[in-house]
Amino acid sequence: MSQQPDTRKLPFPDEIKANIAAYHRERRRKNQARYRAKQHRLITDQEAYNSELQQEIVELRWKRETLMLDITRRDSVWAVAVEYFSVFRLGLDTAGGACTTTLDFLRATMAPDLDAGTVFGPNALARNWVYFTRSFRHIQIRLGRLDQISENSLVAYCTTSITITRSTLSSLFPRLVDQCFNHNNASKWCRIADSLVGQRLVLDGSVRFTWDTTNNCVTSLITKADMLSPLLRLLGNLEDVSLVFRHARINPECNLVVNSYANQHSHFY
Repeated sequence: MSQQPDTRKLPFPDEIKANIAAYHRERRRKNQARYRAKQHRLITDQEAYNSELQQEIVELRWKRETLMLDITRRDSVWAVAVEYFSVFRLGLDTAGGACTTTLDFLRATMAPDLDAGTVFGPNALARNWVYFTRSFRHIQIRLGRLDQISENSLVAYCTTSITITRSTLSSLFPRLVDQCFNHNNASKWCRIADSLVGQRLVLDGSVRFTWDTTNNCVTSLITKADMLSPLLRLLGNLEDVSLVFRHARINPECNLVVNSYANQHSHFY
């Protein structure tokens, strides 16, 4: 009678096969994860590129309009408006010669008694930009479109993106910071402050340019940006938003409230 094979040894090669199959499954899983991560990066990079490209298209479109009209640079409100957004697209950094160059541009295109809403004159406008830039992080201003509303006036529609930091609270919302330490209901004030730090706000706004055809310069530059809406979405109620703006150095239209900060930055000009 022939001896039957010992079948108890058969599972060993099956185990090897199972391990190999598991290895290949894990390898495919990791490859798929890397592929998805790569695709996500490509999509994110493409979206950023599309956004930058769209901004370049807007700027080039208006520059083309000025060329088609045979307009020399800086002798029309259209040309000045486009250049204004190019100059201040990232705010105004005091590093290097940026301030001097920017002030030269403002003096060449703005009237000496320029009405900038809360301040007057090119120097004061530049000073506002310095303080605004130092108060926020990662400032980005994008021109959307230009609409001519009269023979000598046009409105530029834009978006302003800013990041709130602890320095922002100290510079522009000092009462909010003070109440965290000196108020009976400090926890509420601190909760509001903590909710703001690190947040990225996108503000819809406009800048109205008024042009003096005799002297070829801007006589009025009125800026408005809706700071109220994104803060309301962030904090969830008007009461907290009103506390944020109480005694603040910036108003809901994102215009600085002129006070002692002007003296702190006057030495730049």
